[in-house]
Amino acid sequence: MLFDDILTMSTRQFVLTNDRQWIEKYNLYDKKLDAELNHIRTKYPNIISVKGADETELANEILVNLEHQSIQLAKLNKNKQALELLDSLTYSENKKTYAQGMIQLNQDLEKIISEKLLFLEKEKKTLLLLLFIGCVSFITLVILVSIQNKNAINEIDKSQEQKEKLNNHMIVVGEISANTAHEVKNILQILQLRMSNLSRSLDNPSVQTLKQLQSLEKATSRLNKIVLSMNKLSKNTALSEKEPHPITEIFNDALDYVHPVLLKNNTKLIFEDNYTSWIVNCHHIQISQVLVNLIKNAAEVTSSFTDENKKWVKIECHDLGSTYQIRIIDGGSGLTPEVQKNIFQPQFTTKMAGTGTGLGLSISKKFIENHNGKLFYDPTHENTCFVIELPKFHKQSVAV
Repeated sequence: MLFDDILTMSTRQFVLTNDRQWIEKYNLYDKKLDAELNHIRTKYPNIISVKGADETELANEILVNLEHQSIQLAKLNKNKQALELLDSLTYSENKKTYAQGMIQLNQDLEKIISEKLLFLEKEKKTLLLLLFIGCVSFITLVILVSIQNKNAINEIDKSQEQKEKLNNHMIVVGEISANTAHEVKNILQILQLRMSNLSRSLDNPSVQTLKQLQSLEKATSRLNKIVLSMNKLSKNTALSEKEPHPITEIFNDALDYVHPVLLKNNTKLIFEDNYTSWIVNCHHIQISQVLVNLIKNAAEVTSSFTDENKKWVKIECHDLGSTYQIRIIDGGSGLTPEVQKNIFQPQFTTKMAGTGTGLGLSISKKFIENHNGKLFYDPTHENTCFVIELPKFHKQSVAV
């Protein structure tokens, strides 16, 4: 494969030149190769069980190990030993095994794709067009909500007049988002209807055909559910009063939205849902947005971990008597003192440009404090842990 050839070239060039740009290129394409293989494993799990797949995986592990050893030797100025590893019989044989395995993998993928295209020949143009329009509209909705939240960050500490203008802008963006969500929902309903009609029109469909239709219906249903959650999360709550809400509803909306992010980053969610009777007096959308921000941040952080055992996000719920406590924990080893000092400052970020939800922790903290609650980082925890505390709802004293 192209990525694998680049990894080999980058390793050899670093050993020969000690130029660190080759290490950077190696790390970049190593991540791209892992992402591509994980995508294939997720989308086509049956391929992993075919003959030769285990040998290919083992050969890849050996190649990566030898390349890493060569890089470390070169860093210690042991370039001759590093080259010997790359020129070794073990390296060349595993390179050959891996290349043969990837050729077989490509052939298997082409076969699967050809079968799927053949099956969908009759209706594929209409279905794919509708799905494409739905995805584009959904992405538009995400961008609009992201713009709304980023504008909130940029304007949060300005004058009252500027905040009023921001609020009017957010209302307009919310209306656009709601209209977009409505259009996406219509398209999804048409798509679901056409798949249902296709399913009924087929004479004696095979088990594989039925499974493919069910998979399309499940994906469409999932996208519809996400759009509904996005529609809720795009609403402006500045002028609304707090109302009693079951915490279950708030969690459901937030988890529906972050579910694709967890899947994309291969992050496991550990959820202690011992909160079924909890009720808080709140702006439902604001609390959902805070949960989305914290869980999504955690998932994006774990995506960079090479240790699969650390790719998890855990949600703990505790009843502290007068307050409810929600702890969002990920597999990281905590924040540095410098990051802890600035993490809740407006516009502070540890992410690369262009990433993140746009809803900063400073906004999240203000949302929670607006509910007489607390949002803070727990430096005593062995992992990275953010804590939300909200007062319990009491019928006799509802605050707005």
